[in-house]
Amino acid sequence: MIRGVAGAVRLWAPSIWGWEDRWKDPPSLHVRIEKTKRAIRILLGLILSTCLISGCDTTQETISPTVTREAKTYSNSQYNFSLAYPSDWIVESESYQSIILVPSKEESWQPSTPSDIPKDPKIRIGLGEHVRERMGPTHFPEPIDVNTLRGWLEERANSGQYKELSERIINNHQAFEITEIRVPGCEKVVYWRPVSLGDLVRISTGCESPYLDQFNQIADSIQQK
Repeated sequence: MIRGVAGAVRLWAPSIWGWEDRWKDPPSLHVRIEKTKRAIRILLGLILSTCLISGCDTTQETISPTVTREAKTYSNSQYNFSLAYPSDWIVESESYQSIILVPSKEESWQPSTPSDIPKDPKIRIGLGEHVRERMGPTHFPEPIDVNTLRGWLEERANSGQYKELSERIINNHQAFEITEIRVPGCEKVVYWRPVSLGDLVRISTGCESPYLDQFNQIADSIQQK
């Protein structure tokens, strides 16, 4: 009988003590902080042990921040369009039929040999009737629409005179990109056809220009006002 009572006491003692612990004062802030630190150290130790046993990839991907330089805006009130260009570029010239943009440090650029011509850094923007005349007024007696322009470019691409023809939409307007071969050089050209223009806008630069990224950014920024 006595042994039975002793066993019962041993069985219920943990529960009783646990119940009594509930009525004790909560641990101090210092004690809780120390317990947290100890738990963190134990967790880190477990992670390190796992890495040592099974191996862990501790390399980290480095993400470089994107640096965006302030851009300038060019607006044309005659044809009601605008575009953005880098802050270290300038408008070299502007007339009723064309605009020329150039990096400031390339303002005096001139080709020294025929092989330099494809490296032309300047971006030339032809406007309206001037573009139609450049392409041949006999081909376009009326304002150029998208289908007429597409057919004209496809014909020249198929003949080998031009290459790398592609279509894209720039700010909800139809555009065509192509490389135009010209002796002794070549040009990267984007034709942009907004609804309000009787003809179109032609943006071009040297096909081997060191500023092709900027050229694409400027072309992508063009929009109707």
